[in-house]
Amino acid sequence: MLPTKRLKTSSTQSSTSSSRPTTNQKQPQQTTATVGCQSQKDVNVSLEDKSLWEEFHKLTNEMIVTKNGRRMFPVLRVHISGLEANSFYSVYLDFVKMNGASRWKFMASFPSPSFSLPLSSSSFSSSSPVLSSPPSSSSSSPPSSSSSSSSSYLHPDSPNFGKHWTNQVVTFSKVKVTNKVNCSGDQVFLDSLHKYLPRVTIVKIISNKSDDARFVGSFTFGETSFIAVTAYQNEEITNLKVKYNPFAKGFQERLNISYNKNNIN
Repeated sequence: MLPTKRLKTSSTQSSTSSSRPTTNQKQPQQTTATVGCQSQKDVNVSLEDKSLWEEFHKLTNEMIVTKNGRRMFPVLRVHISGLEANSFYSVYLDFVKMNGASRWKFMASFPSPSFSLPLSSSSFSSSSPVLSSPPSSSSSSPPSSSSSSSSSYLHPDSPNFGKHWTNQVVTFSKVKVTNKVNCSGDQVFLDSLHKYLPRVTIVKIISNKSDDARFVGSFTFGETSFIAVTAYQNEEITNLKVKYNPFAKGFQERLNISYNKNNIN
């Protein structure tokens, strides 16, 4: 479990208070948002590198999980707008497990290899992602930890002024996904062969007390979903990773060496 600041959250979207907004009025397409108590209605989070994510999403993206943790590619990068410039906010990232406890199986069939679920499971639809409940007043830290979501990762710039978050692209380049249950630091545990949807959550810091904060909103993007794997299953995904990730060039060189040896033998 990642170390996070313990924050007390207030009522969520289901709150009956008429003075608190319950919907996000400016949602970009392909984005799902759950908005809590925030003085302004126009808090918005948009996805950077959208076309790159869509290219991976068409093939069913995969992310490697290891005991030591592996950084994600593409890297999740978002732009936040609508925060109060001089108020303090913290930003969290967690991963919502999709399709419940179902494990995905890779089918290397011709002509289009792909992942599939057991026949008893429903298919994933990027237009209507399945989300866990947003943080509630009884949560000890946002986002709420449950069987349908991972442990949460606190962005290292947290807490910070609203203008800090809105004046730059917020990048989650340091988070690592791991299959080690007792993870720590910048690691987040994910179950192998399960599909996940990254979720960005914003909370507003009310006072200097570490547990005094209010839930602002949770934001997801259907095209960022992926399946956690211990080794890439789809060769087309491997090729895309090598093509776009500058740190994967060494992997391509090892593939070429292996290919040449096999041809010689």
